[in-house]
Amino acid sequence: MDSSHRPIDAPALLNEIESRPLAEQLAARSTYDLLRRMAEQDEHAPALTFLPSGAEGEPIIRLSRGQLIGRIHQTANTFHELGIGSTDVVSTLLPHLPETHEVFWGAEAAGIVNPINFLLRVEEITELLRAAGTRVLVAAGPHPNLEIDSKVAEIRSRVPSLEHVIQVRSAPDAPIQPGILDFAQIRDAQPADRLLSGRNIDPGDIAAYFHTGGTTGSPKLARHTQGNQVFTAWSFARLFELGPRDVMLNGLPMFHVAGSLICGLAPLSAGAEMVILSPAGMRHPNIVSSYWRIAERHRATVIGGVPTALAALNGVPLEGADLSAAEVSITGASPLPLAVGRRFEEVTGKPIHEILGMTETAGLLAVTPRRSLRILGSAGYRLPFTEVEIRPWANGEIGPSPCPPNESGMLVVRGPNVFAGYLDPRHDRGCRTSGGFLITGDLGHMDEDGRIFLTGRAKDVIIRGGHNIDPVWIESAAERHPDVHLAAAVGEPDAYAGEIPALFVTPKPGATLDLEEIRDFVGRHIAEKPARPKSVYALDELPLTTVGKPFRPELRRQAAQSRLQRDLEGELGRGNFELRVTLDAGGLKVHAQCSVPEDTDKAEALLTKLSMPFEVSTG
Repeated sequence: MDSSHRPIDAPALLNEIESRPLAEQLAARSTYDLLRRMAEQDEHAPALTFLPSGAEGEPIIRLSRGQLIGRIHQTANTFHELGIGSTDVVSTLLPHLPETHEVFWGAEAAGIVNPINFLLRVEEITELLRAAGTRVLVAAGPHPNLEIDSKVAEIRSRVPSLEHVIQVRSAPDAPIQPGILDFAQIRDAQPADRLLSGRNIDPGDIAAYFHTGGTTGSPKLARHTQGNQVFTAWSFARLFELGPRDVMLNGLPMFHVAGSLICGLAPLSAGAEMVILSPAGMRHPNIVSSYWRIAERHRATVIGGVPTALAALNGVPLEGADLSAAEVSITGASPLPLAVGRRFEEVTGKPIHEILGMTETAGLLAVTPRRSLRILGSAGYRLPFTEVEIRPWANGEIGPSPCPPNESGMLVVRGPNVFAGYLDPRHDRGCRTSGGFLITGDLGHMDEDGRIFLTGRAKDVIIRGGHNIDPVWIESAAERHPDVHLAAAVGEPDAYAGEIPALFVTPKPGATLDLEEIRDFVGRHIAEKPARPKSVYALDELPLTTVGKPFRPELRRQAAQSRLQRDLEGELGRGNFELRVTLDAGGLKVHAQCSVPEDTDKAEALLTKLSMPFEVSTG
């Protein structure tokens, strides 16, 4: 793709793609098939480059397409020899390493992969392993900055189905505990030229279980089919015109659906080179401080990251770094604050395209094609061969037919990217319409050209800088407090992270709530720092739906009202403005009226940092 070409019309591109049957364009039946076909085209072309820390001059690891598919063969054969079949589960507790790709795609070639966030607590990881019925666990060995090996030591005896634990060494001399297998040793004993199982992988076979919240008590494991993942990778590569001349920087972990599929499988299967930005990704301080030089050294054509990463990069001077190879930036996982997006485009001189996806759509639902004009604030266009509609939504009820253009409602989707349902069928209740559309929980509208704009969420999950937080984690901790009767956690708007957790509590009869003490109590009982609430509010009663559940959109409105009231008071002074946050089918909207005309610019500057529609007036 030559970036000097004139922009293309996205609706016309979708029509062109859909003019031929999908089966004619997408011959691969599995993720293994995708990677094998690309290796057969040019086995010597680079596929994967690993940067241990991003430091200039450090030794790097580079695998060609042929080397990668050979390692995938060896890893799949290892699992086959350990008894893994098409319905058996291999779980992983791994940072982002070259071996993580070998294990991930090798596990999908042999059976089902279950990538787990290694930052979760032992109890949560154990519940996920039990729910998945894990037979093989592949985990990182002792490492000075990770605690994975100590967690594995506690977990091993708690999962009845677990038969084998395999360790990926962090260093050649890292110790191997008794009863644990050495990944490199057992992998290298296997043939690299074929799958010993002879498995004929079907597109309908389950490829992966991704956890998506609910890791306490009853984990939610979303089932991806091989066809789901193949379609997602093909769609993104097709719309973004990825090919052998591309180099994509990947700073996301593989337990994140975008890290494995959008920034992983899509470039790898299209013949592009993927650069892994350290085991910790963008959480590594040197990666952030060296990002522009890394992009320059590797001639990256596709750059970007989650919104919090972009905000951090906005503060890093270019210092003459040559970004001429970069053609486009991408972001996703949480809404992009407009101020962050505008500043990133000013810093880089590259257009930034938002990507909309969720675990239940195999990581992708909408995107603006690479050569289409982007509009900041829009998540782009639907994928080819999918149906995306905006349905009327009020008080938890979804209408039967689409809204007219520019009218707000609930986003629903149907197509080859939509997952096969949750492993526990109880979690499937209420997640689809009667016509089979997946209810995303996102509120928004669609313009006349089909561009999708999100304005809020009705679903429960809190997304802090791309990190999914199940409110149950927070609520369970809060309800252990002796003075708390009921608790509900929602997202509160934040200029940096998109949203941060806020907690609403009601008192037990006769109790008096000390909100600071409750916040400290809850924080001590939640291991993950991102999930600890920043604000705690007291209510006499929680707003409820007709079936008695907390009505979270109203709680989000109240949290936004309180947060913005504090922020504007700090900027304008108390009594110099009136603020209203309203809720309708389009989500939340902010109305601010300033008593002094000069204050309107200050109010607009503050509100622009948030991903919320607003209006400011003087009166």
